[in-house]
Amino acid sequence: MKVAVVGARGPVGVATVRALLDGNAHVLAVTRHPPAVEAGTPPPPAGASSPAASPAAPPTLPTTHPRLTIVAGSAADSPGLTATLTAAAPLDGVAVITPGTQAPANLVSAAVTAAATAGVQSVAVVSMLLAGKGDFTYARWMADAEAAARSAVAAAGSDGGGGGGGGDCGGGGNGGGRPRLALVRLANFYENWLAVAPEVATSGVLRDAFHPTTRVPSVSVADAGAAVAAVVLRASGIAASMATATAAPSSGNDADDAARGCGVDGGAARFATGGGGGDCRVYNIVGGVETLPQVASALAAATSRPVTYEPVDAAAATRRLEAVGVPAWAAAAAMEMYAWLDGCGGWGATRPGGGSTETAADRDTNGGRGGDFAALTGRMPADARTWAVANAGAFMT
Repeated sequence: MKVAVVGARGPVGVATVRALLDGNAHVLAVTRHPPAVEAGTPPPPAGASSPAASPAAPPTLPTTHPRLTIVAGSAADSPGLTATLTAAAPLDGVAVITPGTQAPANLVSAAVTAAATAGVQSVAVVSMLLAGKGDFTYARWMADAEAAARSAVAAAGSDGGGGGGGGDCGGGGNGGGRPRLALVRLANFYENWLAVAPEVATSGVLRDAFHPTTRVPSVSVADAGAAVAAVVLRASGIAASMATATAAPSSGNDADDAARGCGVDGGAARFATGGGGGDCRVYNIVGGVETLPQVASALAAATSRPVTYEPVDAAAATRRLEAVGVPAWAAAAAMEMYAWLDGCGGWGATRPGGGSTETAADRDTNGGRGGDFAALTGRMPADARTWAVANAGAFMT
């Protein structure tokens, strides 16, 4: 199998590339700034491609793998990306790692369009778990990006060529027609805590703006990449699963959720049905759902030293994010998300009136440990406890 990863040099892109290589795929890594690559060298030892091998270091692309080709490219240059993917044809699938920029919908649309033009059969687009679920900036941006991906797939078959018949989420998977589309919605990353690891190591205090009772859904970057890779590697199985799938039932609490500003995503939970009747597979990828005191306890157990949680106000949290290099716009958007989750009690919280930030499909997916991740990969994802053990060294002086 030959797969392209667009946006391959960020943390999720790197983890996806490494997981694809572990799955014996040939990978075309597309990045704006490709590193030097030594071709024809032996693959790394088994297990050496796991980002968890160096928990405190930023993940990097392997540059010595015989099944990896790294090329320069970006969705910001749509004609160039189309030419790159076309030149690499035939490609079995493309993973689009949605860039961490403001309002990325146009870039996602360009990447999906380039993949469809190149005749790719299956496209997986990375999104966020809370896309479209609340009225805050990140949720709106990601909902727009998902809509842009659907529209790009619909447009790919509008000229009557190739696949067709798949609705606005594809399903044709033929030549120049509509590719199948999967949306991979990722939770918050446990690795975000590495930015404050030195402070935790010296003070024994984990600080953030979440209320102590808010349940925060998280996943490790390595598991996020493994999930995206599994979706792409199972490309031929996506159509079969969709053929027998039915839309998930409503939670029955949509009106209450909407009234409280903790709304669900309009019924498009695990399967989003396109206007032409096609289904778009949506995967919710969650490792664990913990309060911040529970994360602190996990770090304490992993490091064998006391760690407590201390909430700070949004202004202080914003300053802390900016101090570790987070752009001002991203810090402000993060505080909006914090406030929204706090107001709803966190992922899966039950509020007075019976509403929930999860739909019934979400609860079916992630109510038990593993959910979609376990179904995709055949193993359990890391939760706060297992992630803390793997990364304990970063939180110790």
